[in-house]
Amino acid sequence: MDERMQMDQMKATAENCGLCAGRAVVVKYKGTLKDGTLITRKTVRGKVLKLYPHHFAVQIGARVVCFRYNEFLGNENVKVKLKA
Repeated sequence: MDERMQMDQMKATAENCGLCAGRAVVVKYKGTLKDGTLITRKTVRGKVLKLYPHHFAVQIGARVVCFRYNEFLGNENVKVKLKA
């Protein structure tokens, strides 16, 4: 039950930060070099299609990719930000 509540809170927090269907986003795929240096491997732009209880869908070109809310809220290897 706590996990479900936590996921609902993450979705609500993401919505309060401005994540909603139709918003443009920037997705940055990060990686680490052998010496520990953090680098951005790839940056793509997309549009949020729909918010689900545990993830949200983004259309990037012809593909639809799903991301977890912690990739929007937290510091993950894949970082999703709202496009300014």
